Amino acid sequence: MATLSVIAEQKGSEPSRFISGPAIVLYIATAVLVLQLATANRYGYFGDEMYHMACGEHMARGYVDQPPLIAVFAWLTRHLFGTSVFAIRLFPAMASFVLVWLTGLLARELGGGRFAQWLAALCSACAGVYLILGHLFTMNVFEPLPWMGCAYVVIRIVKTGDQRLWLWFGVLAGIGLENKYSMAVFGFAVVVGLVLTPQRKAFASPWIWIAGAIAFAVFLPNLLWNVQHHFPFLELMRNIKASGRDLAFTPLGYLKAQVFLMTPVTFPVWLLGGLYFFLWESGKPFRALGWAFVTVLVVLILAHGKDYYASPVYPMMFAGGAEAFLRYQARLPFQIQPDEKSMLMEPMPHYYSWCFGWEEMVQAVAKAYAMVPPEERPDTAIFANDFAAAGAIDIIGPTYGLPKAIGGHQSYWLWGPRNYTGQTVIVLGSTPEREARNFREVTVVAELHNPYAPPWENRPVLLCRSPKNFHTVQEIWPKVKHWD
Repeated sequence: MATLSVIAEQKGSEPSRFISGPAIVLYIATAVLVLQLATANRYGYFGDEMYHMACGEHMARGYVDQPPLIAVFAWLTRHLFGTSVFAIRLFPAMASFVLVWLTGLLARELGGGRFAQWLAALCSACAGVYLILGHLFTMNVFEPLPWMGCAYVVIRIVKTGDQRLWLWFGVLAGIGLENKYSMAVFGFAVVVGLVLTPQRKAFASPWIWIAGAIAFAVFLPNLLWNVQHHFPFLELMRNIKASGRDLAFTPLGYLKAQVFLMTPVTFPVWLLGGLYFFLWESGKPFRALGWAFVTVLVVLILAHGKDYYASPVYPMMFAGGAEAFLRYQARLPFQIQPDEKSMLMEPMPHYYSWCFGWEEMVQAVAKAYAMVPPEERPDTAIFANDFAAAGAIDIIGPTYGLPKAIGGHQSYWLWGPRNYTGQTVIVLGSTPEREARNFREVTVVAELHNPYAPPWENRPVLLCRSPKNFHTVQEIWPKVKHWD
């Protein structure tokens, strides 16, 4: 089947901001926000939520079982939104939005394109543990944000070499410690990652040490409160351990629990994240984050932490895994079996590859249409050699002032050529040589470069004038029928 599935970036033009990687990430994040808000009233108050709201009425520098940040959110919730079930779940829903957006941003910073960005964001959006935590007013819903904010800072430091960015790491780590003490686990894990990689050079700079001082300064009020109250959190942890309240996991059991918590369908992506940081050349500069992930798991397994304690670290693995997706597929010792021969040359599964390039194709056609004198445009046909390209013109084209497409493929042939004479035709899915047999004047308006499409789907947009062998399109319509 000769198709015109198209098209990536047109030379000299910017992709529409509405279908860019960051835009698609925002759509996914917004969908999660809407879902959380739509279901916020589905059940009544969760026990922890009522306790946290009560903490907000007793503002202090610390509490027996948590740092003070959740009480700050409780105070704000009470005074801004009220204390209804819906009201206290507004901040968690917003945190869910930010987490999905931040995951896409991490993928972008790791070098991922549009596909990697939305895949990473979608994994965060679909991870069961995040969907659950985003529904509850607890510290856990806010926990991934400083963790992944710190991961973002590390990536920026690696990319720019600007060691001063460690100051932001210190600020975020300090805020994280005021939310939940487990921030210390991630901080320690990052230090281990730095020591085990060339990024250990950071320790020769004063900025990382200043960052540590900043984190300590932000955390100091709660530390002093703990000293004053004889570290009630440690006493609580000892009592919980002595009571045997928590389930104990074997190392393998803990890893199995991770698969189910993050939703099994996302497992290949975060597993690829590990491969990306440790095996792929493009991930090598960021290997400290790979070691940080491993360290988090090791520490929590040894400490017999709860299974969801590791959940804040996974967005960066989704980001790395999404960036590595196509590279992974290329290295497989087997090929994913396609459904059609035309799919054999597509670099990714067909259900992904046919999602790219349509906006860029329509932009290229709009460029060709703009080259036609205004008086000729009512008689200018847009002929597409496959139904997908024609459908893209019909759906997206009106935004650019384009008329509906015609074509010989499938039902488009039945719908006919309308009243076009064929004196001017914009052709998709053909070659200049082929159309030169039919028209006296053939102009290549735009070269198409979709890296996810097979070669024949990257044929140029052609502006064809003055037909040689026919006077009207209706005369040749029976010959353009293309059903396959």
